[in-house]
Amino acid sequence: MAQPTTKSEFKEYCLRKLGKPVIEINVDQDQVEDRVDEALSYYHDYHFDGTEKTYIKHQVTNSSITLSSLEEGDFEVGEVISEKGRNTAFVDEANLTNVVATSTAGDFICSNATLIQGYRIVVSGTITGDGNIAAGTYLVDAVSGAPGFVTAFTLKLLDGSPVNTHGTGATTGGTFTPQSNTGSLGDDTATATIIAIDSTNNKLFFKKPSSGVFTVGKFVTSPKLVATYGENYATSITAIHQGTYELEYIALDDSVIGVTNVFNPESNVSLGSGIFSAKYQFVLHNLHDMINGPLAHFHMSMSHLQLLEEMLVGAVPLRFNRHQNKLNLDMDWQSLSAGNFIVVEVYGITDPTTYADVWKDRWLQNYATAKIKYQWGSNLTKFNGMTLPGGVQFNGEQILSDAREEIQRLEEDMVNSYSLPASDMIG
Repeated sequence: MAQPTTKSEFKEYCLRKLGKPVIEINVDQDQVEDRVDEALSYYHDYHFDGTEKTYIKHQVTNSSITLSSLEEGDFEVGEVISEKGRNTAFVDEANLTNVVATSTAGDFICSNATLIQGYRIVVSGTITGDGNIAAGTYLVDAVSGAPGFVTAFTLKLLDGSPVNTHGTGATTGGTFTPQSNTGSLGDDTATATIIAIDSTNNKLFFKKPSSGVFTVGKFVTSPKLVATYGENYATSITAIHQGTYELEYIALDDSVIGVTNVFNPESNVSLGSGIFSAKYQFVLHNLHDMINGPLAHFHMSMSHLQLLEEMLVGAVPLRFNRHQNKLNLDMDWQSLSAGNFIVVEVYGITDPTTYADVWKDRWLQNYATAKIKYQWGSNLTKFNGMTLPGGVQFNGEQILSDAREEIQRLEEDMVNSYSLPASDMIG
């Protein structure tokens, strides 16, 4: 049969090497899966084809919060926003009357009501009729009419997504209970200074919190919001994004098993860019000599600049643990510019789901087969001494012993023939 190209074919290939289907291999499919995963892990850790050097770029980003509602002019760049909890719950107001759904999903008309943007409406009971809507709690996104005499309102879900109403016309049964958001606010739990506003997506951007950590479900207010809507007005947080400045680490996925270098875009004495590049200036002033003479002087000058950078600027100290999937850089994160990229040199596994040729590796096939054979022998040792009809006895110990020797031999082959030599270290 052809060489395996998927994990399922690989497992069947290993079982056939052990004798399937001529003899029964007393190993559960989950056990086969576990042993293949163990073999792959060992292969990635030690085989020179198990990993590859690659480069990962990480863009420096600001932190942001997404709000349940954000109108143009609610906030301004440079002001400080505060996250708070509420000391008291939303307060029930009088039920709405004569609620009628319009042809636009989420839009309703009603008799004169006291509503403002940010109120909640609790729909309870069974709403029938042409303008039916599911029971639940909704957020008032917009209102029409004069204060205290609102005649139309728009609802959306608490997470900010639109309401999908069904049909138009009067609602029958159930109740629409407004809840005011005038309950008193608690103390600040987080603060930040706004550096950008995206009113289309209800987002506020900031470099990092000045204090605390923003949390989904809490409320955000600001001096301008209070001046516009009142002392206890706040809008709820529906999503958060912790940016580079706030996290102060770079998240890496499970495929990365080692980090060897990081290229900091903010300081590079020897390279630079454009006319500010040391190379550019050197070539500009020595073009005639470079064309008509040897390049040794140019090479030595560039090497000297790199040496100066290493001595005066230094490499960025890095710390990485593959079980945490976090790359910690001991540097001043605030000195980075948002939008720039940090390039990281890493070693990542050769993923067999992407590179199917991994399943054809001879050493991996033999090692996974030996691992499954070891599991088979371990299972059969539970029945040592049991005699089957015809006087046949299980000999799990022999299978286990053979598998143990094969595994030991293959691991020695890995060290001697398939692993890269250890780097010399002096000092």
